[in-house]
Amino acid sequence: MKKIPFYFVLPAALFYIVFKLFPMVKALYYSFTDWNGLSNEYNFIGINNYVNLIGDERFINSVFITIKFLVIVVFFVNILAILFAVLLNNSLRKFNNFFKTVFFVPVVISQIAIAFTWRNIYSYNGILNFFLKGVGFENLQMGWLTNTNVVLICVAIVEIWRVMGFHMVIIFASLQTIPNELYEAGKIDGCTPWQEFKSITFPLMMHGVTISIIMSTMGGFKQYALVKVLTDGGPLHSTETIAYNIIDRAYSFSMQGYASAIAIVMLLIIVGITIFQNKFLSSKEYYY
Repeated sequence: MKKIPFYFVLPAALFYIVFKLFPMVKALYYSFTDWNGLSNEYNFIGINNYVNLIGDERFINSVFITIKFLVIVVFFVNILAILFAVLLNNSLRKFNNFFKTVFFVPVVISQIAIAFTWRNIYSYNGILNFFLKGVGFENLQMGWLTNTNVVLICVAIVEIWRVMGFHMVIIFASLQTIPNELYEAGKIDGCTPWQEFKSITFPLMMHGVTISIIMSTMGGFKQYALVKVLTDGGPLHSTETIAYNIIDRAYSFSMQGYASAIAIVMLLIIVGITIFQNKFLSSKEYYY
């Protein structure tokens, strides 16, 4: 009988080992080589790839671009997710199934399809410039994906629109765990809606917010498809994330070993940020 739980875990464990752990170990190994990804021959070069990263301006630029992208996406995704989750839980409760479906639809649509749609919206002859002209703001028309000042924000907006519904559902689920008795007690004590949110709702839904922040951070780090289709990393590398840098170096420049080193560094960054977020945010959580 003691072996039965092991049998249930075994399929997931095998899947993780074969498709997650084994590729990670191989990537770590290749990060110490000069393998080009095609040849059967390669040389072991030690930590040279990691040393070269220190002076690699393109890699350093991709790190800063990724950080900017994450700050925008993580902040607005979670602010909007909290806002709409609270609205659905209170004012729009009768229509929550309809709105949850509407907000969740972008999550299940292919990223490639989403990227092509938004690329048409952002094009100079697209819907966005057409709308601006129609409301009398012709001076704001521009090539949204060719302007280095706004292009990263444009890509971030697409990502926010794409994943916000998923994070809203996570936070909405955490709101469902808050007992109504607490709100009734708050009303008896004369709490205003803002006081109820600050003292009851927000503290008790923080476990959902913690999950949402961590997942949106990890998702932002791995973003490649939207960047590839919308901007191809440009203009002038202004939207080149770490994930895009890895894939471009590995397949466009046949630098699989070097790309593996970047991937390992990105993994370490994600792990470090996740541990910090989990430790910091968990301290803000309250349970009833």
